[in-house]
Amino acid sequence: MSTEDKFASLIKRLEDVTSRLETADFGAVAQEKNAAIEEAEVMSPMVQDYDAFLSNEVAVYVTLAGKLDMPEVAKQADLVQQAFAAQRDMLVLAAKCKKPAQSEIIGVIKPTGDLIAKVQESASKADRRGPSFNHLQAMGEAIPALGWVMVEKTPCPHVNDMWQCGEFNQQKIVVAAKKEKNETQVEFAKAMKAIFTSLEAFVKEHHRTGLEWNPKGCSISEAASSPSPPLPAAPGAPPPPPPPPPPPPPPPPPVQNSEGGGGGGDGGGMNAVFAQLNQGSAITSGLKHVKKGEGIKDRAVPVSKEKPAEAAAAPKAAAAAKPPKFELESSKKWIVEYQVKNQGLEITDGKPQQVVYVYQCTDSVLQVSGKVNHITLDSCKKFAIVFDSVVAGVDLVNCTSCKVQVRNSVQTINIDKCAGTQVILNRESLSAEVVSAKSSELNIVVPGENEGDEYQEHPIPEQFISKYVDGKFVTECMAHTG
Repeated sequence: MSTEDKFASLIKRLEDVTSRLETADFGAVAQEKNAAIEEAEVMSPMVQDYDAFLSNEVAVYVTLAGKLDMPEVAKQADLVQQAFAAQRDMLVLAAKCKKPAQSEIIGVIKPTGDLIAKVQESASKADRRGPSFNHLQAMGEAIPALGWVMVEKTPCPHVNDMWQCGEFNQQKIVVAAKKEKNETQVEFAKAMKAIFTSLEAFVKEHHRTGLEWNPKGCSISEAASSPSPPLPAAPGAPPPPPPPPPPPPPPPPPVQNSEGGGGGGDGGGMNAVFAQLNQGSAITSGLKHVKKGEGIKDRAVPVSKEKPAEAAAAPKAAAAAKPPKFELESSKKWIVEYQVKNQGLEITDGKPQQVVYVYQCTDSVLQVSGKVNHITLDSCKKFAIVFDSVVAGVDLVNCTSCKVQVRNSVQTINIDKCAGTQVILNRESLSAEVVSAKSSELNIVVPGENEGDEYQEHPIPEQFISKYVDGKFVTECMAHTG
């Protein structure tokens, strides 16, 4: 059979296949597949449980946020609700799709990740001295719990760990609200906690060992072609007709006859290549002769036509230091800010209704006489404070190499995200509670057993060992022996 006959036979076979594809009923197949997808979503108990979670715990949190008269908290709550709704869309896909490739999973989780970033951004911009700081910070620390969908084997502990990060600020809301007898604030804090405890229970119930996909489902691309509404709704219009079949492939190139003049060619193509190779030693006749010593190093170096870059601009000058501040506002709040190398700071007559707020002070010492309500050290470095008595407690946040000394009494000392902190207690304050989180190099100094004995320094553990014993995890401090 000649080449022309073979080519004609191939074309006829392609035409037969095209005719069969055109007569196939793709509409019924697509409609059946879409119906199966919608049924998988509607009948999934997992999606139904998540919808109940959104309409209860999340909705209650958003409603209470709107009652606090704090616009920034209400705005953050709206972002939180959007983030949970975006995760619902991903769970709907998991209920009706088989597990996709890693590159496709990243695209599916991106909407949730973007909203998580917006929630954290709203917390990072909060004013530490503002009334809504703890509200924004608590949710900003806990919202990464939505990342459980990317945790394999043990997603439940991830949700709990993220909530513990936010619980530090959430407890501050509860304490302050109970003092002010503000039930709305208390309910708001409880609603925030309920979100993450319920989320952990949901993950434990439906995704104990990681996000579960439908092994019998369709692909992500097929589900994307028939998007479902964000909430269960009536079925929509039938799917559009399928696209036309692809065109037949291009014909193969004509076969060149190895014998001279065969195939009607013009002598080009592979025949021309073999003809040049058959020249033998004459093949090098067209090459340029290079003299001895004339190599690459002798060639002219090309020079770019672009103008040379100008000298780098001088680095920006350091931000101007803000003026130090030391004053009493409204007879209730002592403000100590931006003090540098000032060893003589002193509050001589503290009142029980007054609070002390120290912000970004460096290499300075503050003495507080009398009894005050609360003391806060925020973003200080190499700062020392000595006080008589505090009614509520002392907070250290984002501090480095700071010292706190008690002369009379204190109930609670909270240390969060600090390094190199030293707390010096007297005998009257040995019953104080020291709460630390995300802190390192914390040491507590206490007096000796008898009067006149030297003070003893006790380091607070930073490393812990958790073991699964009798159905629960038991955590102990790391002990080093040698």
